[in-house]
Amino acid sequence: AHYDFLVAAGAKALTTEFTLPDEAIVNDVGVFLQTVIGLEEAFIGAYIAAAQAFAAQGQPDLVQYAMQTAAVEGEHRAHARFYALGAGLITESPNNHAFEKALFGSVGEAATALTDLGWIDGSGATLV
Repeated sequence: AHYDFLVAAGAKALTTEFTLPDEAIVNDVGVFLQTVIGLEEAFIGAYIAAAQAFAAQGQPDLVQYAMQTAAVEGEHRAHARFYALGAGLITESPNNHAFEKALFGSVGEAATALTDLGWIDGSGATLV
C-alpha cells in the first residue's frame, strides 16, 4: 500500500531486488543484529533526505509520509538494539537518539551507500 502511494505521487523504484553481501548476516545473530541496526539507520537517513526534498518541492503530504515512515524505521532500530543489548553486543539504551541523524544529502546518496555496501547489484545471493 505504501509503495502504491509513492508510485501515484510519481516515485520510481531504483530496484526491486537486493543482494546479500555476506551470508554471515543470516547465519550469525550478532552480525544480523548489527547489520539490521546499520540498515535501519541508513533508511532513517534516506527518509529524512526524502522529507527535505519534498519540503523543498512544496509537497507537505509527502513530507508527512516520509517522516511517518522514518519513525517506523526508528522503532525497528530500537527493537534491534533491544535484542543486541540482551545479546551483549551493545551496552547503551536501545532508544539512544534524541534526534535522528541526517546521514545523506539526498535519497540518491542513500542508494549509492547501499550499492557500495553490496546490498544493491552486489555479488551475493539475490533477495526479492
